[in-house]
Amino acid sequence: MKITRQEDYALTVSSALAENFRRGFTSLNQIANQYRLPKPFLKKIAGQLKRAGLVKVREGRNGGYRLTRSPQKISAEEILRVFNPQILVTKCLSENEKILCARYATCQARQTWQAISQQFYANLKKINLVQISNLK
Repeated sequence: MKITRQEDYALTVSSALAENFRRGFTSLNQIANQYRLPKPFLKKIAGQLKRAGLVKVREGRNGGYRLTRSPQKISAEEILRVFNPQILVTKCLSENEKILCARYATCQARQTWQAISQQFYANLKKINLVQISNLK
């Protein structure tokens, strides 16, 4: 599995919002400047997190972005799935591979990859934004 730049930035934005959760809303300008990331790209990412119900937005002078839930209750898996609903550790686990691969039904390696993938998902679900942000 390869984490895309968008997914990486989504974890960064979410982590920054987790760090500021108790203070309230955080501007994307602040996050962009702090992490030296492009604001237009962060705005797109934050919009997707908003549509997924993970972030809320408030307009105006004291506005910005804020997590909709406590950082302890949002997992890395939940954030990554916003951008990639089918996180795969290998291509052969894809539904499309049933059609493309002649060995799909009998492949012993695929069964191993499925087990690894299930463990990977389980671990991503255990990692929350507090852990990603190193908050105490």
